Amino acid sequence: MNPFETWTLEAFLRAVSQADKPLPQDLQDEIRRIGHALENHNFNVIREIPALVERDVALDERYKLSYRSLQKQYQVQERAKSLALAVSSSTSYGLESQIAQVLNADDIVGAARRFVSRLDERLTIGSSQDDFWKRGDRVIALASGGAFLGVLLAQIPGAIIGGLLAAAYAWFTAPQVESDRKA
Repeated sequence: MNPFETWTLEAFLRAVSQADKPLPQDLQDEIRRIGHALENHNFNVIREIPALVERDVALDERYKLSYRSLQKQYQVQERAKSLALAVSSSTSYGLESQIAQVLNADDIVGAARRFVSRLDERLTIGSSQDDFWKRGDRVIALASGGAFLGVLLAQIPGAIIGGLLAAAYAWFTAPQVESDRKA
């Protein structure tokens, strides 16, 4: 799947998961048809989703908001939380079958809510791991700079002290990362 297909699917699942009431039966039948096509690895049906959501005003609104949000976050390269990331980091066939199961469920809205919840949970964990590595990169850069400066000024003891002080400074004064803001 390409990024646009994954955005379409994620926006669609998020829109369905936010439904206040069960979807009309004819819409559910069409969604199940798309689910069966995805089970058979027919990705062309993903192109039908925008036309499908237009049949329900509330679903169309939620879908467009979700899709714009995904596009916006991608454009500012802030999108660490997306189905596209999950597709690129895992086997896409496993994810396709999970999405097909959601679209083929008896309670599509409930299944979509559970799927989106698990996706958000998984991506939040991944985001906090990314924050750790961003902070770690800063520590390494400043510690090596401190060690280099220490060598220039006071040889080996200065390098050790300079490296440790710079590492401590980098860890405790690092710019606030996403996981810090959520705490």
